[in-house]
Order: sequence, then structure tokens, then C-alpha cells
Amino acid sequence: MEQIRRATALPPRIPRRGLFYGDGVFRTALVLDGTILDRERQFNKLTQDALRIGIEAPPLAEMLSTSEALLADQSSAVLRLLLCRSDSGRGYAPDSASGQFFAECTDLPLYRHELWTQGAVMAWSDVLLGTQPRLAGIKHLNRLEQVLASRNWPEDLDEALMCDAQGRVVGGTRTNLFLWIDGVWVTPELSQAGVAGLMRDKIIEITHANGIDCEIGLISPDEVRHAEECFVSNSLIGIWPVRCIGSLVFPAPGARTLEVMKMLAHPWSGE
Repeated sequence: MEQIRRATALPPRIPRRGLFYGDGVFRTALVLDGTILDRERQFNKLTQDALRIGIEAPPLAEMLSTSEALLADQSSAVLRLLLCRSDSGRGYAPDSASGQFFAECTDLPLYRHELWTQGAVMAWSDVLLGTQPRLAGIKHLNRLEQVLASRNWPEDLDEALMCDAQGRVVGGTRTNLFLWIDGVWVTPELSQAGVAGLMRDKIIEITHANGIDCEIGLISPDEVRHAEECFVSNSLIGIWPVRCIGSLVFPAPGARTLEVMKMLAHPWSGE
């Protein structure tokens, strides 16, 4: 559960287009010792995602100044970066590409250290993700599908695995998925639905740099059942080994997962 310490640079009024239409993008960054982890990558992702929907980001120096001012007296935190299209009259059709940047600082979530050392418990979600190639991959503000998929979880559930409307595995409600199948890491192809997370990019890069096969491909639920190991990732947690998805049981962490975790060397592992 995440405790909000303080609302920081959020404006008195979020632009109507962001509030009413979800016309914007966001990122979630880990802050440790007052430093934004993967700072350049985070702002690059935010800017690139915004351009995908026709929003131009303010100058990087302006966004950095706003964000770092929030962290002046913060050591460890979650930093949310939000970029909305500026208000431009009534109706759906935008008449501006200008973006407004905001940031918010909250406490780190109260995740147990055992999620890294003993693995996460997952279930299959019955909420299907709609397919929309124009939005696939980016972290836009329309997260209602993930909200629905996160309702009424039992206390021992840590994440839920989602498929798209065609039955293809996409990832967790807030994580990307990696499976060890036949001697290769495989992560779902996200050209139709889902979020191509920053940590997913890092893991693909680091495995390739170390001579480990990591492929992007279409994954069916049946293929998940053939996986020998499994983990999920995002910018806050780095990697959580997965010990079960419903009735499917995996070693957590398995030897191959531990190998990637050591290469990634993510600096935070809960309480």
C-alpha cells in the first residue's frame, strides 16, 4: 500500500483534457538518496510517449528543475512525472500540441523484502485489454482497465496477469513479464496493447549485452504453462521473481532469474 506523504508540484487544477479525456502521459520513477534513478531515461520516455499522441514537452531543464525542487528534502520516494496537453477549448479535437508538466512525490510503497527473495504470487485477470496500436506501448493516462483488474484482490495476491482481447498475454497490471522458455527469455510483444516499460527496455539491453538470448514475441496462455522460470519488472521494483500464476508454480527465484537480477543490480528491494 502506498502512503502519500505530500502532494507537491501538482497544480491547483489539472488541465481539463488530462482529467476528462486522459490526454496525457506519465512516468513513475524511483528516488533513492535524493537521486532519480534512470533520470535521463525517464524523461526521454515521457517525452517520446507524449510525442506519440501529439504533445510537445516543455524544455528538459524546466522539467528537471520542477522535479528536483521537490526532492530537496527527500531521501527515498516515488516521483510521478505527468505531462498533459494544455487546455484548448471545448470538445475532443485538440487545437494545441503544447504540454504542461507536473510532478508529485509520495512515499515508497510498503512492499515486503520477501517479494524479491521468495517471489510474487500472481493470478490470471479476467479483465481483457483492448487493442489499439496507436496507443500500444505508451504509458498514457487511460488506466481504467488496470483499475478494474486491480479490484478485490485477496490479501496474498501481489500482481495479476492480463491478456488482450485476442487472448495474447500482455503483462501484469503494473509490470512487464519475462518467461524462460526453451533456453531463451521471452517478453510479450506490445504493438497492440500494454506498456513497454523502462525497466523492460533495460532488461532486454542488459541480457543482450551479456550474451543472453531475450526475445520479444507473441505469447499465448498455453506458452506460459511451458515456462521454467518467470519474473515481472517495473521501474520501482526492478525485478520480482514469480513463484506462481494461479496453479502454475515456478522456482522463485530460479537460477536464470537470479542471473538477471544480479546483472541489473537494482538498488531497492522493499522493507
